[in-house]
Amino acid sequence: MEKEIEEKVKTPVAEKPKAAEMVSIDKGKLDSILSKVEKQDKQIGMLIEVADKARLHRFESANKDMSQKTIKVSTFKGKVIIGWKMAVDDMYQDSQGRWHEKQEVDLFFIDNTKERINYLMFTREVKKVDGMLIRRYTNEEGIDLMKIDVLGKEISISETFVN
Repeated sequence: MEKEIEEKVKTPVAEKPKAAEMVSIDKGKLDSILSKVEKQDKQIGMLIEVADKARLHRFESANKDMSQKTIKVSTFKGKVIIGWKMAVDDMYQDSQGRWHEKQEVDLFFIDNTKERINYLMFTREVKKVDGMLIRRYTNEEGIDLMKIDVLGKEISISETFVN
């Protein structure tokens, strides 16, 4: 008797497919609803068209599903960069009409070190690596940060310095 009960419990019972529910509605009411939906669709299209694109992008970025999102993070010589700043930006034309420029960038790394490099080297040597977003948050100073798993480490980085 126990074996019969066990076998009945183990074998799944095939569920009958549910029939689609039908609802009857007055044709005038249906036409009214469809007219309202069409009017709202036009209004939404118009609002999106005239909306401030930067605010619209910011809203969409803040409200989209960020689960399993790949984030690109910059690296230099295998070290993850968490920020950079233009340190020297001198550009001038000499008396003979030749242009001279000295541009240097300070790179800030995850290990709290800093290195100053030539801007041309910055554009050529900095490589992007993929990381996986863990979560987004705002720190005490009001800066939007991302916690990212990159190269086997969890790092916090400003949204300004990703992708």
